[in-house]
Amino acid sequence: MGAPAQGMYGLSAGLSLGVLALGVLAASVGAAAGAQWPVRNLGPFELRAPASMALTQGGIDSMAGALADDRLRLDFDFGLNTDPLQAKPGATDYRMRTMTVDGLPAHLVTYSVADNSGPAQFCAGVHVPQVRRSSMGRIGLTLLACGGNPDSIRQAQAIFSTLRFHRDTPR
Repeated sequence: MGAPAQGMYGLSAGLSLGVLALGVLAASVGAAAGAQWPVRNLGPFELRAPASMALTQGGIDSMAGALADDRLRLDFDFGLNTDPLQAKPGATDYRMRTMTVDGLPAHLVTYSVADNSGPAQFCAGVHVPQVRRSSMGRIGLTLLACGGNPDSIRQAQAIFSTLRFHRDTPR
């Protein structure tokens, strides 16, 4: 019984390495695309995004807005009460992993949402709980990007990989 288990372990390890290699390849392809996108200076942070994405800004108690084109919508919120991107009702395939963004602790989430109102949406988001500190508390950033196909997540992650904070004020 030991030999089949070892064989299955070898297969599982081989598949895991193959998936890891594909992930690294996708990240490097996304990074290459991101390097060609224009820099979007959004005040306390900047990122690179496709030139086709139009910027709208708003927000009452935070710096909020969106970048959007016909393929992807990326909402951002920089302020005291940012969305921590916990699992939402109706979300499937929700995954969260810790990471760093420009040297700061963060987490990345991916999930999809399907309902009766239209086609499924594929989403990826980044939450940085504390970019800096104010007298009122932590100031964080949440980016959430959703689109109509699984490639949306890869494009969103390529955009997220270009995120940098402006360090002109203390954290």
